[in-house]
Amino acid sequence: MLRPALYAFICLFLSFSVAQAQEEAPQPNLDALKVGDPLTPEDGVYWNLQGEEGMINLRFVGTRLRLYFVDGAGELIEPPYPIALVRYENAVRTGGNRQLTKLTLAGDGLYLASPRVIPQPLRYRVWVLLKTNESDGEEKDTQSYPQRILSGLGQ
Repeated sequence: MLRPALYAFICLFLSFSVAQAQEEAPQPNLDALKVGDPLTPEDGVYWNLQGEEGMINLRFVGTRLRLYFVDGAGELIEPPYPIALVRYENAVRTGGNRQLTKLTLAGDGLYLASPRVIPQPLRYRVWVLLKTNESDGEEKDTQSYPQRILSGLGQ
């Protein structure tokens, strides 16, 4: 008799504590960022940018993917690549759920974004391919980045 009551009390206390912490923590407005601003909070996954100083950052914003480019100091730079292909596979569910989405310039050219809503739970294996503009007769410059696990809250 005592255990279920104690368990219920602990669950209620923890849910109240988490809700209070979420209310108190200020949520940054990613849409208000500009070139030269630091990319905060440090969220998502990072890869070193190949052949250049800096990194790429792939993260969930809500249930959509967004890709940022940052310099060596962690400040936002304009994307040197206008297109990214992201292959993703749910790391929780198994069996043939690999998908591909195209990210293009968005947010006044500050980041690449996908219009696709990614189903929850937001825990995915992701691979990234950066591309220059697609045009006939030109060599396409591409960079590929290996698998990482990307998690998100989906809020």
